[in-house]
Amino acid sequence: MKVKTGRIALFCFLWAAALAAQSSSSLAQPPLKSEQVKVAFSNYGMPIFTLMLARELGFFRDEQLTVEMVMMSSALAGMALVAGDLDYSTMAGQLITQAAAKAPVKVIFVNLNRPMFMFVGRPEIKAIKDLKGKAIGVGSHGAIDDLLARRVISSGELNPEKDVTVLALGSTSHRLAALKAGTIAATNLTVPYNLIVERMGYTRLGFAGDLMQPVVNGLGTSDKKLKDQPGQIKRMIRAMLKAQNHLRNHREESIQKAMAWYKFDRQAAELAYDLLVQGMPEGGLPADENFKVIIEQGRSRQVIKEEVPLSRVADLSILKEALREIIP
Repeated sequence: MKVKTGRIALFCFLWAAALAAQSSSSLAQPPLKSEQVKVAFSNYGMPIFTLMLARELGFFRDEQLTVEMVMMSSALAGMALVAGDLDYSTMAGQLITQAAAKAPVKVIFVNLNRPMFMFVGRPEIKAIKDLKGKAIGVGSHGAIDDLLARRVISSGELNPEKDVTVLALGSTSHRLAALKAGTIAATNLTVPYNLIVERMGYTRLGFAGDLMQPVVNGLGTSDKKLKDQPGQIKRMIRAMLKAQNHLRNHREESIQKAMAWYKFDRQAAELAYDLLVQGMPEGGLPADENFKVIIEQGRSRQVIKEEVPLSRVADLSILKEALREIIP
C-alpha cells in the first residue's frame, strides 16, 4: 500500500513539474509583435466610421495590427501605395479608376457600394436646371464625388461637361465653406453634413445613392503588397468585417459613438448610421456591377479608353477566404 501511494505521489510530482516547465516555456516566448500600417482616408466623414470603430474596439489589435490613419487626397493616396509609402487606402472608387489605367493597385475589400453623398444647392437653387452656367464643387477631378456630382447633374437634363463649371476644392469642410460663401452653387456633402445647410434653407437636389451604386469606400493596396503580404491583408480584412458585423448588430451603441465622435445631434446620427449600414455590401461581397459603373463612367469621359477586366481593378480572393472563416 505504501509503495502504491509513493508511486502516485511521484507521478503527481512529475506531472506538476512538466506543467510548470511548459508554462515557463510559454511565458518565455515573446508576444507577437504588432505590425504598424498606414491607411489613407480623404476626410473624417461617416464612410470611415467602420475603420474608426475597428480601431476603437480593438479589432485591429486582436489581429496584431496598429493602424495609423493618414489624411490625403485620393490621387496622392494611389501614388503613395505604388511608391510603398502607404499600406492601404480607403478611397476605393478612385483606386478603381487608377487601376483601370494600369496602375499596380487593387481594391481588396468593399465597405460601401452606395455613396453617402447628398447633392445640395444654395437657397436660390431650387432644381438641377437652375445650375446651368454656374460652378459646382467636388473634392478632386476624377474622384468618386466628381463622378457622382456629374451623374446627379445629368439626371436634371444638364450636360456636366458643358453646362456647369466643375471646381476641385478638396475636403468636405472646404466645399461647405465655398457653398456658404457663394463661390459654388452646389456640391456633394457627406451625409449628414448636408443637414447643417439644409436647416439654413439650402436645397437638397438629389441623393447620389439613388442614382448609382458604385464602390466608394473600402480598402485598396498595391499589387506588391498583395503578392508579398497576403497574411497581413487577411488580418486587415478580418478586422473590418468584424467592425461591419458589430455595426449591424449594435445600432444604438453606434449612433451614440457617431454623436460623440462627430458631434452629431440625434437626427443626424440616425440618418448617417442608417445610410451607412444600407450601403454595406450584402453578404460582404459587392456585385460586379458596383465596379463596372465606375469603369464605364471613366470610359464615357475618355479617362479610360479600353475594355477593362474586373481582375485588373479588384482582387477579392482574400476577402472571400476571410468571409468563410468568420462566423458572425
